[in-house]
Amino acid sequence: MEDDSPILPDGLPALKSGEQDAEDQPGRWVFSGSAWYWSSKRLGTALIRESGMSDRTVLSFDIAWKNQLCLTVSFLADFARPKPVDDEKKNGNKEATPQLRSINPGDFSQLPRVFGNSYVLQLYSNYIMLNRTRVDAEGNPSFHRIQLNNNNVHLSDRNKARIEMRVNRLTSVVALFIDGEFATQWSDNDAIGGAEGKSTMHGSGFGFMAQGSDSPVRISDVIVSEWNGMPDSARSLQADNHDIILMSNGTDRFAGRLGKLDDRGMVFFKGKHGDLHVPLDEIAEIHLANEGHAPVVEDNAENLTIHLSPLGIITGRPISGDVSALEIESSILGKLKISTDSAIFLDFNSFQQKLDDWYGEF
Repeated sequence: MEDDSPILPDGLPALKSGEQDAEDQPGRWVFSGSAWYWSSKRLGTALIRESGMSDRTVLSFDIAWKNQLCLTVSFLADFARPKPVDDEKKNGNKEATPQLRSINPGDFSQLPRVFGNSYVLQLYSNYIMLNRTRVDAEGNPSFHRIQLNNNNVHLSDRNKARIEMRVNRLTSVVALFIDGEFATQWSDNDAIGGAEGKSTMHGSGFGFMAQGSDSPVRISDVIVSEWNGMPDSARSLQADNHDIILMSNGTDRFAGRLGKLDDRGMVFFKGKHGDLHVPLDEIAEIHLANEGHAPVVEDNAENLTIHLSPLGIITGRPISGDVSALEIESSILGKLKISTDSAIFLDFNSFQQKLDDWYGEF
């Protein structure tokens, strides 16, 4: 997602860091660095993107929270507007102002007025629910829960997670992965029944809404990509003693040892059943063997952390420097010389406290 992509359902932009909500307006998300923050205790609206999802899509993102997790995630949303419910309109006043699409925390019945026709995944510390919101042809909103036989998913023992949702619109199947592990799956047969058995969910948008009165949340690293429909575990491409190549067709993969990349754009790969020369432009992912990963290095009080623009962080022991460049020694990369033109700020105390909105005054 780009900086200018998040919008609110009524056209209000997300706040920048340091901006304050107006007292007479709904609470809004704050964009800072490369993440979106919610800390408002007033009624609020959603952070949305109106397009991006296809028939088979993976939607993944990082979340962190304080106190209790209370977050709604909408997907395959079309943001259809239901008919107004303003009392003046009920009395026949056609000039009445349409109601702002915002809801009180925990008011599930109003979710169709925010997302239109969509699925909404409700993430709580102790349980997870999938629901369906609808707006019919007459503009009447409705809210339906999708039954799940066994839901043993709990997030109460942590305060952050990587969420991955694999959505197949054609079969109305939604699979949820948490921190790379399969968590649960829903099958919504009621959403199939349109012409020729096609799904009745036609939207391609998605959005986020915090639904707790005192539940700060941070969302970052939002990725939307096509999915080949395979039910593989998110960690199926990791092995202890083999490098693994996944081809761009989404199905073919090879295990072996990665060699070199030549000047023709060919990757040499010593496979289990023979040597291969694979075109780089036909490779989707390369996963290196776990046994070759460098050990985690403990934070050192003498380390310097350099935050780079637009994204990137590197840590090492400072050696020398001037106004144009810094030289550090990384425990993994060795000695490096980094131009200060790329540095946003230098953190000499990073092993004690992070320098961002999440760890500051939130």
